[in-house]
Amino acid sequence: MADELRLYHKLLPFVFIPICFLIVSNWGFIGYVTFTQRPGFHGDLYYYYQLTRPQFYIYNFSVAAIAMVFVVCQLLYLLKDNSKKLTKTFWYFGVFLAFIILSEFYLASGFVGKG
Repeated sequence: MADELRLYHKLLPFVFIPICFLIVSNWGFIGYVTFTQRPGFHGDLYYYYQLTRPQFYIYNFSVAAIAMVFVVCQLLYLLKDNSKKLTKTFWYFGVFLAFIILSEFYLASGFVGKG
């Protein structure tokens, strides 16, 4: 009885999983375009952050992979009715979002424009 799912356990994955898929698609696409050296804004975005190409696509692919792990964990714990691990996954996902926001602020702060 103590490990049964509450309403928020059932509803939060329907919010967090689409967010994870947006992260996977966005960061995964930027990593793919950078890795394959495609021209355009996303392919040359590593210049803006003053990183090398491998540093930038490793960062993007790792963020996308971690977000995909969150999708799998949330679905797995939701199907197994494991509320404790699902709650921990929600908290870890919040920390992960904070990490993404802070790392993007850090990467953007290194830009030095012309002038």
